[in-house]
Amino acid sequence: MNGNASGNGHGGAGDGRMGIRLLIADSDPDHRDLIRNALSTQPGLSVVANAGDGERAARLAAQLQPDVAILEVGLTRTDGSDAAESIAVTSPACQLIIVSPSNDPTMLRRAMLAGAREFLLKPVDGDQLVQAIFRVYDFMSKRQAAVAADDTARPIDRAQSGKVFTVWGPKGGVGRTFLAVNLAVAFATTERRRTLLMDGCLGFCTADVALDIEGKKTIFDLAVDNDADLDPDLIERVVVHHPSGIDVLLAPSVENMLVLPPAQLQRILSIMRRIYECIVVDTRPLLDETTVVFLDLSDVILTICNPEIASLRNLRIFLDAATRLGYSNDKIRLIINRFDMRGAITLAEIEKVCRFRVTYSIPNDHEAVANSINHGKPLVTAQPQRQISKEINRLSSLLIGADNNKTNGDKGPKIAIGRIFGRSDGR
Repeated sequence: MNGNASGNGHGGAGDGRMGIRLLIADSDPDHRDLIRNALSTQPGLSVVANAGDGERAARLAAQLQPDVAILEVGLTRTDGSDAAESIAVTSPACQLIIVSPSNDPTMLRRAMLAGAREFLLKPVDGDQLVQAIFRVYDFMSKRQAAVAADDTARPIDRAQSGKVFTVWGPKGGVGRTFLAVNLAVAFATTERRRTLLMDGCLGFCTADVALDIEGKKTIFDLAVDNDADLDPDLIERVVVHHPSGIDVLLAPSVENMLVLPPAQLQRILSIMRRIYECIVVDTRPLLDETTVVFLDLSDVILTICNPEIASLRNLRIFLDAATRLGYSNDKIRLIINRFDMRGAITLAEIEKVCRFRVTYSIPNDHEAVANSINHGKPLVTAQPQRQISKEINRLSSLLIGADNNKTNGDKGPKIAIGRIFGRSDGR
């Protein structure tokens, strides 16, 4: 078995694990050989490519669409976690296994945030690695089966219902949660709309920190058997009421996240539309099944990006994926955060490279934003006089104004995440 970019796909009869296509990325050639040799004796496992740096790993993953990628954290040129984020965007069906020389909790959290399903210590034990591959592949197979069933869901009637604004960013650290929290508060305080902030960063809550709140109930507590059980009294007990006037629906634990089917998220959002005028959803910087559900059900996708190369590279990938998902340009609003930071790429250059119009730009105010997050106080209410607060309030007015000019009689699209996560080749 070699590590060249080739493979024969899935061909095993009667065994769902046959023909699992693997990508190995490790900066140490000896460790790459160790992994490859450990897998060479396993029937049905095919190494279709290997790489010594994260940039090449991300490129090969986009080209070959492997089932599982085994990534070292400390890759050269591109950090392993960044490579994992890129692979999660370009190859959302690919399951990620992160290999690290340390079991440091910070490293584990970074790996999970980047979309990893398994975390192994280096040097890897061959048997543990094989078991991890089978686990993540089995998980993928079960999710694909659930997605196929969810694709039969009926469209949501959006007539006379609240609007969903999903905030998505192409990588971590672009200000996604800050925008989601402050925009939700602006809808409630400036625009006087009944607003729900929904923490869609499933498994890794962020809204509770940004708002300094605690809650024992999460989205998972609304996963009921039928719509009749999802009544206003239950919702009232689950959401957290923030002093700013917004309600907050927190994200569940990792364990609950993994068993929360997309159809339940569709049901929950459809009920929330009847109660709230504005729903702001904060998401992870991945195009996994859960995130695509939120994007599918959104009226507006607020894509926030920093004016720097790494962020823009992933943005361009996302915009291409959005076209394949069938999202119109009118559904996506491109927000450039920190547009005036030192060394920033100009808005004109961003529009030229991405071939997409910038809807709004937000100034850089690192000190104010950091203080706001550290103290759990939304900036638009804590310091409304700051320019960044004024701009977010203007953005909220712009979004509400644009929404008021639209007709509400159209039907929303059904969930169709099988478009990306399903298999067109019968696998």
